[in-house]
Amino acid sequence: ASAEEVRAFMERHQAGEDEDPQLTGSIVRHFVNSTTGPRAKNRHPVMVGCCAWAAKASAAGLIDAATAYQVLHEAFVHVLSLGGNARPENPGEFNDMWDWGVGQVTDDSVNELLTKRAARMLAMEKRRNAGAPEEELFGGQLDNDAHVIDGSTPPLHKGTDESPAGVAKDPIPLQAPYPDPYDTACFGHLGTVAEAVSDNTETPTDMALMALLGCASTSLGGRVTTWVRPGHIEYAPHYGITMAPPGKRKGAAQKWGRRPLEAWAKARVERDRIPVMQDASRRRVAESYLKTVETKAGKTGAPGDLAEVDDALRRVADLGDPISDCVLFTENATPEALGDLMYEQGQRMAVISAESTFLSIIGGRYTKGQPNIDLVLKAFNQEAEEGVRIGRKMPPLTDPNLTLCVAVQDDAISHLGKASVMMDERGLWGRVHWCVPRDLAGIRQYDVPDIPQDLTDDYDRRITTLLDKVYDRDDTYEMRLSQGAVNAYRVFYSQTDTKLYDPVDRVPFYGWHDKVAGLVVRLATLVTLYEHAMDDELPTEVPEHIFRAVASQLPVMMAHARKAASMMSLNEEDPREPARKVLQWISTRAQSRLLRVRDVLRALSSTRFPRLEPLMDALSVLEDNGWISFAMTAEGAMDQRTFWVHPAATPHLTDEAAREALVSAPVDEEE
Repeated sequence: ASAEEVRAFMERHQAGEDEDPQLTGSIVRHFVNSTTGPRAKNRHPVMVGCCAWAAKASAAGLIDAATAYQVLHEAFVHVLSLGGNARPENPGEFNDMWDWGVGQVTDDSVNELLTKRAARMLAMEKRRNAGAPEEELFGGQLDNDAHVIDGSTPPLHKGTDESPAGVAKDPIPLQAPYPDPYDTACFGHLGTVAEAVSDNTETPTDMALMALLGCASTSLGGRVTTWVRPGHIEYAPHYGITMAPPGKRKGAAQKWGRRPLEAWAKARVERDRIPVMQDASRRRVAESYLKTVETKAGKTGAPGDLAEVDDALRRVADLGDPISDCVLFTENATPEALGDLMYEQGQRMAVISAESTFLSIIGGRYTKGQPNIDLVLKAFNQEAEEGVRIGRKMPPLTDPNLTLCVAVQDDAISHLGKASVMMDERGLWGRVHWCVPRDLAGIRQYDVPDIPQDLTDDYDRRITTLLDKVYDRDDTYEMRLSQGAVNAYRVFYSQTDTKLYDPVDRVPFYGWHDKVAGLVVRLATLVTLYEHAMDDELPTEVPEHIFRAVASQLPVMMAHARKAASMMSLNEEDPREPARKVLQWISTRAQSRLLRVRDVLRALSSTRFPRLEPLMDALSVLEDNGWISFAMTAEGAMDQRTFWVHPAATPHLTDEAAREALVSAPVDEEE
């Protein structure tokens, strides 16, 4: 066929309604199987037959002509690079074979292909009904060349078939799907601000919402409790963790949201500068005097000298607690340093960070992999903490309060390994409000809208007012559910309890299902106080409409928590877990969509797969779920087998990059 005829053929013949998503991969696999291994045939004549086969199938509407051309060309270049007869492709070599194959297409040949294909499918169905093993349904002992000539299907391997050009259907996800975003309308004015911040920073709306919830929680300083029912009181701390890939601007929304916090703290530092300096000076003088009289009394032991020591001790005690500069939040700290900050700041503190440093520290960075999370666990419900005060002068924390507003890379927690599992078993992850937003890549724009100034001013005033009215309190501001909210909570609790324990919907974090009702109450309280921050008097009840709005987000909360658990890979007994590890490596490190088992084993042997057998088990799971398709038969060593990778598993490889990597990737000689 001429160049013009080939071009018109490829433009005209795309996959139709009768598309067979496995056929292109079958043709490719037949070529690779026939031209590699101990009984390898000549590459050129086999590819000529495959091109004719693919062209006829394209004319029949079973496959896409352009796709078939691309994947066959990739396979031809790959096979040319193998073994002792490796050589580069001659200019125009594959195009000549493809042009010849297109020239063989006639109406009679296409009809013959469809007739024989239908007969073969009918025979397969009969054998299946007769109880033939699945692996014997395809191929049998028939000669491979006959399949190319007569247009029937060549031997197929067990499992799904995904070609590198994406002719197959989507693979089955090994992880939970990305959840729907939180409905910002359910969070009132705070949700409206989140929408504007999202548009301006080009971050997902729920990522912006989580940042603003953390900042609003910080403004309460743990000075709020909500009475739900007898024996059930919820405290103010909000633990929020957002998981997103690197480079997704996790810190942009946090930076905007904490502006009024920083401004208020700066003004408080300026106001208290002289008192802080005076207090520090008086303490130095009193402690210096105490040290002097202690030294003197230690030498003489005289009653008068001992009386001076008692007097010096009273002077130090009369100074009371130290006066410290105002600090509302930190980005990272050890648990001991966090305890110090809490004590200095009225037993409350917030961690607002777009990095995983804090989680890494409490996960055992400085404690030989043993999580140090006692303070974080207890601060969630204002439980007294004494352990971190050992060897220090400050008294124990009696009512610690902590806000967590952390945005981390999606694999940062799973990298904690066993520490993450232990943190889950002790209930830390069960206390968290999770957010796993969808990626906005592909829809971002250069020109973004500004955040309306009136919206910015309103948000700043509300946060500043909550700091003045609530954070600065010496006592606790007590709230309760309104009668309507109590009735709604009663229905909400009874209806959701069964759903939470459903094995299908259950969130795998320890204790999460027991604490989510309290999370809804905390969020409803936070939204209520933020909504009414500018009122003359703060409300004392959570209204029914706010509680119902927040409670309506329970299914979304559960979906985000399930997605987070899936990404953290906490269930080591899940047979899909090793396959996820392999897929993660492929999706970030693979340089080609045609890989060899040996190369994957080399890359992962030091971490997850010290032996070949577990890796083959993982690859079998990937094959069964459509992520890969083995391209070679099992002749020879198992680690010499190659397999195609579905394009969905290699988002970092463009089609052009994948072809270049396939051509240039070094291939080891057979040992």
